[in-house]
Amino acid sequence: MTVLGLLLLVQAAGLFTIGTVNLLRTSLRLGITPETVMDELPNAARGSLFIALALLALLVSSSFFRLRPTAWLSALLVQGLTLFFALSLYLRDRPGGHPHYAYVMMLYALFMVIYLNYGDVPAAFRPKPEFLDRGQDR
Repeated sequence: MTVLGLLLLVQAAGLFTIGTVNLLRTSLRLGITPETVMDELPNAARGSLFIALALLALLVSSSFFRLRPTAWLSALLVQGLTLFFALSLYLRDRPGGHPHYAYVMMLYALFMVIYLNYGDVPAAFRPKPEFLDRGQDR
C-alpha cells in the first residue's frame, strides 16, 4: 500500500505543478484591464482546480499510508476527477492546441485505476469477515 501512497504523492506534486503554472501564466500580465481579466479567467480557474485536486490527492495519499477504510474509494474518486479534468481540457481546447499534459494526466490516471483495482488492493480495504460476524451475534 505504500507504493500507492507514493504514486498518489507523485500525482499530487504533478497536479500542483500544473496548477501553479496555470496561475503564474495569469499573473505575468502587467496591464490589467477588464479584457485581460476575462481572457485570463480560464487559466486562473484551471489553475485553482488543479491545486484543489492536488490537495485532495495529498490527503488521500496520507490516508493510504494510514490504511484508512475509505482510502481506496477516495483514491478512485481522485482518479475519476483527474480523468474528468483531463478530458475537459482535451475537448475544450481548439484542435491541434491541446495541452500536452492532458495526455500524461489521462495515462497516469488510467494506470492508477488499473493498479487500484488489481487483486489485493481492494481486498485490503474490505471489512474483515470476523467483524461482520460479531455484529450479527448481538
